[in-house]
Amino acid sequence: MVIPPLPVVTKKMTRKALDKREKQFQRFLQAIARSEELKSSLFLQSFLNIIDLKEWQKAIKVFEKTKFGKSLHDLVTQDGDAAVTLIQNSSVFATKMQSFADSY
Repeated sequence: MVIPPLPVVTKKMTRKALDKREKQFQRFLQAIARSEELKSSLFLQSFLNIIDLKEWQKAIKVFEKTKFGKSLHDLVTQDGDAAVTLIQNSSVFATKMQSFADSY
């Protein structure tokens, strides 16, 4: 499974930069929506639907206690690395992702 990168945060948020970042977030969510595993995730659905911060914090605790679920800390090392499986098109995707994101 390939999770697309989030848009890069820039220090100067001009109207043009905000519009570009909005388009990048839209592309990010569209890429997630194409993944059966990600779009069916209860965690993602909660993230997109819960508005209240306290309710979201409760949901996080529930997901972390889920029998087969893993917290983000289990998936990502302190260096920010995550275990991945290389598939045939992974390297092509990774090398072209920044230019693809910049084109929007």
